[in-house]
Amino acid sequence: MSGGDDDDDSSMMSSSLLTAEDDADEAEENTPKFHPDEKVFVPESDGLLYEAVIKKTALSNGSWKYLVHYLGWNSRWDNWIKQEDVDGDGKDHSPKIFKDTPETRRAMAQQKEEQQKEAKRKREAEEKANPNKKHHGGDSSSSSSAVSNWAMDCCELPFTLQTILVEDRERVMRLGLEAPHTQYDCDVRRWTPTRDVHHLPATVTIHHVLQHYIKISSSSSAANASDSSSSSSSAKAFVKELSDIFEEALPVCLLYHTERAQFQAVKADPALQTKKLVEIYGNDFLLRLCTRLPVLLMEEAAAATASRQQQRKKEFSMHMTQLIQLLQKNRSACFKTKYRPPREEELNQWEIALRTGAAKQQKRQQQLTAQK
Repeated sequence: MSGGDDDDDSSMMSSSLLTAEDDADEAEENTPKFHPDEKVFVPESDGLLYEAVIKKTALSNGSWKYLVHYLGWNSRWDNWIKQEDVDGDGKDHSPKIFKDTPETRRAMAQQKEEQQKEAKRKREAEEKANPNKKHHGGDSSSSSSAVSNWAMDCCELPFTLQTILVEDRERVMRLGLEAPHTQYDCDVRRWTPTRDVHHLPATVTIHHVLQHYIKISSSSSAANASDSSSSSSSAKAFVKELSDIFEEALPVCLLYHTERAQFQAVKADPALQTKKLVEIYGNDFLLRLCTRLPVLLMEEAAAATASRQQQRKKEFSMHMTQLIQLLQKNRSACFKTKYRPPREEELNQWEIALRTGAAKQQKRQQQLTAQK
């Protein structure tokens, strides 16, 4: 009898130990390995480890991800990293840890410059090998190509404005879900996407900047009274044309897929239905238009006469160059972009499905825990 009791006790002890291990594994899966403000090391494609600090944690598709900020680097390099790609202390790879010195910075800048030169050489070689390459549209290909070339020159953005585009894309394109507070076992039905959306209407809209451009164009030509009226009318015509292009292009090619739901919410908002899109959206979207203009202008090349193309090229190039200079010199005033978490009606279908699936999984885990 005593032997049987011992076997029962040992089996009960084994089952309790297994249950404790399962609970520990489940708790470990529901809790991130690293936490905000914790310093870590992150490997990059160059084989080096970069010191970083955890800014946010998020659970995506059942695995933890971390928004890391690389110490000593601009915030535009912040990135979401999978948990398995994060090295806690870097002890195992200490010889490969990146040393932030002027020499390494110069070497990295030189490497990037060489890559850009190589890409430019390849592009020029391809254009030289196919100087008469035809596009769809028959005889209009040469005129369309000419329009594209001068439009690319006048719409080219300086590096500081390109940086605004990159940082904006990172804010609105982040994937995954984020807990509303630091308690990681909260109800996932209240979790929100890690991405942000633009606060609309914007503080400084495209309409504000374009109207200001008309004013400074008129004032700059006021010294020459004979030419002031023509310069003012030319600036107004340019602003109207650019506004019309933006109204048509925004829903077609200027929105990221994560912004489609917000665009539909804006169209359905009674308070915004009487406003034009240039009176709602900020100048980050004007920069997006600049990157698309060379392609959009090609569509009008076939319909315009040669004299009209030449006049259009001169006027449009002048105004577009001056407008980009205005944005560059007044960045702090033109780009007062505000972001916020997306509302329920602004969530994409895949985000709703991800949150619903996570809620079902959490409910099943709670039921299993209650049964144990």
